Amino acid sequence: MLQVLLSDKYEAYGVQYRRFGHVGRVRARKAVILCAGTVGSSKILMLSGMGPKHHLQSLKIPLIQDLPVGQNLQDHVTTGLDIVILNQTLPLNVANIASLSSAFDYLFYGTGPWTSPGCEAVAVVHSDLSDPQTDPPDLQLMAIPSGASSDDGAHLYTTVGITDKVWQGYFSTLSGQQVASFLPVLLHPKSKGEILLRDGDPNSLPLINPRYLTHQRDVDTLYRAIEVCDIITVTSYTKYQWVNTHQPRGPLSEDHHTTKKTLSLTSALRSNTEQTERRARLDRLQESNTCPASRRKKRVPSPAARSIRALRYCS
Repeated sequence: MLQVLLSDKYEAYGVQYRRFGHVGRVRARKAVILCAGTVGSSKILMLSGMGPKHHLQSLKIPLIQDLPVGQNLQDHVTTGLDIVILNQTLPLNVANIASLSSAFDYLFYGTGPWTSPGCEAVAVVHSDLSDPQTDPPDLQLMAIPSGASSDDGAHLYTTVGITDKVWQGYFSTLSGQQVASFLPVLLHPKSKGEILLRDGDPNSLPLINPRYLTHQRDVDTLYRAIEVCDIITVTSYTKYQWVNTHQPRGPLSEDHHTTKKTLSLTSALRSNTEQTERRARLDRLQESNTCPASRRKKRVPSPAARSIRALRYCS
């Protein structure tokens, strides 16, 4: 899909697309539902002329509506991969998951490592920076019976975006060992990034600046989450279950580490729906994505259509 087609009355009446090198148009009978993912939706909207005025004008894209599209990029930042070494072997390893017997057990008996959701336990908690009486939980803790080193660097090494320095200083020594991860996740990050167009070519990848941990509240909250995970690893029961916590070495050791840095594993976009609803007048255009599209505390699937007739952001 290249762009949304709009009439002179700001009515979405169809889309322009490219398929097998052919550019065509499709008209909508009732409405256009835009569901291009967290990044793709912003890209298509801006290519269609809906976005920040100065940005679209700099790329010579005709402006339809001046909206802060892509200007509220937020991410659920996390850390804590491969934090503990287990003293027992689990069936969740690369060899077992990739084996034909595991596929057979899952397809015919519904058993085996393929039945694992990947995350064994989840806790949603408040840090001391949030008020349990008025605020939603600001942290999510996930226990995962594996880590980035579980495949010995075959796939997750590059997928997660681990640098060579971090891999050699932390993960490489864990190859062949049974590890587990505690992942504290920021549920309501304050840091905001942005998505911009590289140029007016629909084939060009967009420019993404997440600005992770640029808000001090995110740093403080994640730091408290790491402390909670550290407490969990030294309780009497957990100490019995795993050998020890894994510590970095070399430049990443305790003497050199910066405690308020983190990896980010996920990416999620939330368009600024609240301003969009007040200012846009775009009929018959609906956006549906898996990401929340506003800063509302209640992040559940819900149509949002106040001043925009048939414009919905479903998260």
